[in-house]
Amino acid sequence: ADGQLIGNARWQHPGLAALELQAQGNLAQLQLALGLGPELQAQARLQPLAPQPLQSLAFKARDLDLRRLHPQAPQTRLTGRLDATLDAQGQATIQLDLRNAAARRLDQNGWPLRAAQAALTLKLQDWRALRLQALDVDLGDAQRSAGHLTLQQAMGYAREVETALR
Repeated sequence: ADGQLIGNARWQHPGLAALELQAQGNLAQLQLALGLGPELQAQARLQPLAPQPLQSLAFKARDLDLRRLHPQAPQTRLTGRLDATLDAQGQATIQLDLRNAAARRLDQNGWPLRAAQAALTLKLQDWRALRLQALDVDLGDAQRSAGHLTLQQAMGYAREVETALR
């Protein structure tokens, strides 16, 4: 477990963005980094020999157009991050903060999500144990909101639900 691994790989499919992978570490602690140009970066921290190998995962997007991943995806300009940490019992704590500067209707080949923030916990072995602490979603197009949903949790029960549809 004390030997070091350092590796790089690059994959490119015609018409799509290049995907780059970097790995560094050993069997006790391994760091992975994945990049899709400057628009999407991901990092993972692994302990391959531990009962729960995945320790943390982070995604960071900057003006990401989903069409770079697949030509039939809706047009977007996503900026934000998703951070997840996992404990030894397999419980994940997840934070999401995302904005879409190119929000538009589905019939305009867009994605009507303007912004989303969320905080939740999840047991990996039992997805039914999902606990949503907060959720805030803003739908519409880039110029105006068409609806807003806010959820907050206190003591295991939804404390506040606020919606506004226009």
